Amino acid sequence: MGSAMWKQQFPRLFDLYDRSNKNDLDNYFRGFQSKINHGLAREWYEKLEATLGELDKRAWDQLARKVVPYVTARDEEHQRHWQQLFDHLNESEGYLYLRKRGYENIQFLDEVSTIEKIPDIEGEKTDHKALMEVKSINNSDDEIRERNRRPPRARRAGTSISTALENQICCNIQEAHGQLKAFSSAEHAHWYALVLLELDTDVRQSNQLQDQLRDIENEKSSIDFHVIIRVTSPL
Repeated sequence: MGSAMWKQQFPRLFDLYDRSNKNDLDNYFRGFQSKINHGLAREWYEKLEATLGELDKRAWDQLARKVVPYVTARDEEHQRHWQQLFDHLNESEGYLYLRKRGYENIQFLDEVSTIEKIPDIEGEKTDHKALMEVKSINNSDDEIRERNRRPPRARRAGTSISTALENQICCNIQEAHGQLKAFSSAEHAHWYALVLLELDTDVRQSNQLQDQLRDIENEKSSIDFHVIIRVTSPL
């Protein structure tokens, strides 16, 4: 697939590539044509492109400016590679959530100083604003090690989250709450924490797991602080 066709079929992902340093050997989109030739991977990228395509022009430009530095930021030391790139692209899920809740003038906020932590997203209704933090919880270090194990070994999959993962989720929610509370413009706003959870391969989706996550949402939410936990699909 040539770059012209890639640009046509994945316009927003191509835009990120076009804005980035194409000569950097760590550019995520180098050899992207070969990545999207694989069926399951192509389906995943199509879903991501569709999500990004839902953003209005201003919001996309805001998110793209925020994301571009991570196109060439590869973490080889910890085998996380371009995880930060996708963590920031995940903020688009927050945009869609607020839009479905009836918010308008939704925009991605960018930190202009290190003095104050800025929420990821802001939206407006006639009588109040919404401020959102998006938190991504990725595969554990144990999962990364298992992926690199040769030969691979079989593992039994559970149907619930561990105490360690539950604590990690709660810590992310607490951190989001603290960041929103500390923001100077947070007064009279409704606060949202969207936690996007990527499960390790030894944990599978189940009613028990969904009940656990729902219990955490209910426990940590309040009248003006809304917690949403979603399980995401890995690449």
